[in-house]
This record gives sequence, C-alpha cells and structure tokens, in this order.
Amino acid sequence: MPDAVATHHRLIRALIAKYHCYEVKTIGDSFMIACKSVFAAVQLVRELQQVFLQHDWGTGALDEAYRKFEEGRAEEDAEGYVPPTARLEAAVYRQYWNGLRVRVGVHTGLCDIRRDEVTKGYDYYGGTSNMAARTEAVGNGGQVLLTRAAYMALSTTEREQVEVIALGAVALRGVPEPVEMYQLDAVPGRTFAALRLEKDVPDLDEGSEFTSGDDISLHSTRTGAAQVVAIVLTSTFGTFTAPQRLKALMLLCERWNVLMPRRPSYVHDDEYCRVAIDRLAVKINNVMERKGYEGLDKELFAMSAMGFGADEPVPSVGGRSGWQGFNVRQKDVATRKDSAEVEPVVADEPCLSSDDTIFTIHVRRPK
Repeated sequence: MPDAVATHHRLIRALIAKYHCYEVKTIGDSFMIACKSVFAAVQLVRELQQVFLQHDWGTGALDEAYRKFEEGRAEEDAEGYVPPTARLEAAVYRQYWNGLRVRVGVHTGLCDIRRDEVTKGYDYYGGTSNMAARTEAVGNGGQVLLTRAAYMALSTTEREQVEVIALGAVALRGVPEPVEMYQLDAVPGRTFAALRLEKDVPDLDEGSEFTSGDDISLHSTRTGAAQVVAIVLTSTFGTFTAPQRLKALMLLCERWNVLMPRRPSYVHDDEYCRVAIDRLAVKINNVMERKGYEGLDKELFAMSAMGFGADEPVPSVGGRSGWQGFNVRQKDVATRKDSAEVEPVVADEPCLSSDDTIFTIHVRRPK
C-alpha cells in the first residue's frame, strides 16, 4: 500500500509539472490541481489514465482486488449488475486495465482564491471546486467525466483532438438542475458500470455547513501521516473534558489557519472536536509535505500508521479511487490559471486499504 500510494503521487506530480499546472493542496491521497486552461486539464487527466495503464505496479494484487469487488457486487446486486472488467479474458483485460484505477471529474468556472499564510500557498473555494467533486463522485475508477461547461470551454481545434461520449443530463446531489456530462475516451475501448448516482459528496469549502459524519476531512485522515497526526492529537487531548478539549482545539485551529464548518446547536462538543482534529491533521500533514519532510520522517509516519492497522500492503475490497478537476478564471490574480482536482476511494469500489477512506481535477487516493 505505501509503495502504491507513493507511486500514485509521483506519477501525478510528474504530470502536474509537465503541463505547468499548480498543486493547490492534497487532502489525504487527494490532490487539488489548478491548470492554465481546460485543455491543459484534459491533456493531464487523459495522459494520467494512459500512464497508470502502462506502469509496472509490480503486483497483481490490485487487479485481483477489483475483480473480487466486482464479483462480490454481482452476487449481492439483485438488479442484474454485470461486472464490466472482472470477466474479461486476460489478454483483453491487459489492453484496458492495469493497477490502480483513478476516476476524474473536470469542471470550469470562477473560484475564490485565497493565500494560506501557514502553507504559503493558494487555496481555491466555491461552487466550481464543489461541482468538480460532485462530477468525480459519480464516475467509476478509470473514468474521466467533463461537465458541459468544461467541454464547451474547449476551442473547436481542441475538441478535434479529444474523443468524448455524450452521457446526457445527470442529476447530482446538491445541484438543483441536472448537469450535462461528457465521458473522455482516455483509453479507447474501456467500458464502465452505470454512473454511481447514489453517491453523495460534501462541499469542499472548509467554511461550509457542518454535515455530521460526512465531512471530507473525516475520511481523508484515515491514511498515511495525517492519520498518525490525528491519533496523536486524539490521545493528547483525550484527558481533557469535552469543553476544555474544544477550547484548546479551537485555539490550535486559529493558529494553524484551519477553517471550521458552522456548528449547529445539536452537534455535541465531542463530535465537533473530532472534526477539528481531522482538519488539523490534514493541514499539519500538508505543511509537512510542502516543507519537504520526506525520507526518514515520512517513513516513520507511514510505519506508525500501519502499526495502527490503517493500511495493508495488499489491497482489499471497500474503497475507491478517483479524480475531480476544475479550471478557474481568476479575477484578482495577475497570472490567470484554471483549476482541476483529483482524488481516489469510494464505498463501492475496491480500496488499497481495509479502511474505507474517501479520498476528494483533486486527486483522490487510489483504491
């Protein structure tokens, strides 16, 4: 698992550099990426699928995990679900599938861009990033979805260089009107299950309304160094009473520039503290990665996380892999950038971990 995730990150970051894009942040195994244009985002995610397909992952365990997942779903699904890849002949399978599967959603629009004084980078907020997340969430592993806004933002010449399949209007949770979707033919010949329209995704804005149990940071801290940070924070403040713990954590959030969702009156101190710890863990981990704390320190965190049973080296059924992306027209920034996000993990696709982590162009953790 650590090797696969490290490879996932390395391959994606190489493509970010190749297409002169900007890694806004990572959330667990998820990336948010700003691109200079929609076409740059499309090129990046198209090549991503090809690179992952051609890479030597050094194990057949990943593909076996996907196969078992699809077969398990076929046995349980009374509505006639047919596994799209599990029953392909080996030679045919190898033409279209290999190793980790990453799903992607691409959207374009305006974003609120803010500089983070802790990470010394820029963050992107608003409906554009949330639409990217919702687009990614309904896709399947290995599938790339573009909203109509993203597709129409391509020039006539650019559209001639990409192959897409019109999927029609798709109802997304939290979006009042159906959104017209296009599937990018990144690997010609791939077939997918129906879109996962039952999946819900929380907004990516850190200052949004509180949603008990669904906050993205709750899932994103379950793997890697961020999980260890969360465990340390939980243990450290575990001896405090709930009100004392909440007060101390709010001070830390203020110090680390971590925005908390608005808290409804019905949410108990313990639950709100849990959200604070998870968000702090993600921010601290991001700062560590930004400042280049690699090598021994990173390995130590990875080993500690595995010691707590967070991740196993062999994948098991129960997670997801995906990308979500968007590009942005900035109003008040000298350099115009567009943005995309990528991510990997969902409850109905195989994970690399026994932990059902939700990974939210954002790169989600590979599952």
